[in-house]
Amino acid sequence: MPGASAPDRRATWRAALLMGVIVSTYSTLLSQFTAARIGRDALADWMVVAAIPLRD
Repeated sequence: MPGASAPDRRATWRAALLMGVIVSTYSTLLSQFTAARIGRDALADWMVVAAIPLRD
């Protein structure tokens, strides 16, 4: 938004951050609650994700 004022830009960023938190929380909860149904171990999945930075 090239012509937007500073308060408008702040409101846009705040809305984007809030939506990011909501969507990521929803997807995390959904994956945790459905992991057992599809035969996956949710804790093991999180350990794999946490170990990714250590591989480099």
